[in-house]
Amino acid sequence: MYKKIYEKLIRTENYTEKELEIVLYGIHAMIEIGITFIICFFIMFITHSYIEGLLFFSVFIPLRSFAGGFHFDNAWICTIISTLYFFLIMETSHFTVVNCKISYILGILSMIAILCISPVINDSRPILPGEYHTFGIRLMLSICCIFVAESILYYLNSQHYLWLITLVLLSMICILFLGKIKWKSLNKHNSYFRKFCFYIRLKSIS
Repeated sequence: MYKKIYEKLIRTENYTEKELEIVLYGIHAMIEIGITFIICFFIMFITHSYIEGLLFFSVFIPLRSFAGGFHFDNAWICTIISTLYFFLIMETSHFTVVNCKISYILGILSMIAILCISPVINDSRPILPGEYHTFGIRLMLSICCIFVAESILYYLNSQHYLWLITLVLLSMICILFLGKIKWKSLNKHNSYFRKFCFYIRLKSIS
């Protein structure tokens, strides 16, 4: 199927090689994510965990979109692992092992770690030079929104939902590290934090 799409895009659209890679990656991701969403919503339906599911996706989707992460080469394995990951987070969130204060602190530390580690570049989705700035800003805005949400939940003493967000943040760190390891050559000395520090240094010199 992807081969047919590839051939059609070459014939009908005037894409550069890098732009074509990005378009094909987007199509592949949409199909894969669509199937995963359907399965996850079915899990939400049978477990009646609608709020937990929406909270999970509200945190995970922007982080995964703008920070990157790990994915398997096989689409079906990716779908199965993603579904299991969603199910485990949903189930684990019911077993709160820390109080609100510790969960809140862990969440903040996790957000800082995500900003320092990301982005993860993979060979299927090259990042264009201008996208670093755009993705970096969007990730920062997403982190700020998550921080506000965590702060509200901490104030309301909502231990279950606060722990759920913290679990997603902690697991996101693991996903980023796995991606960095898999695509080590593409991610050496590569992070938004490093680029930001370099930008500040240039500004101070000029």
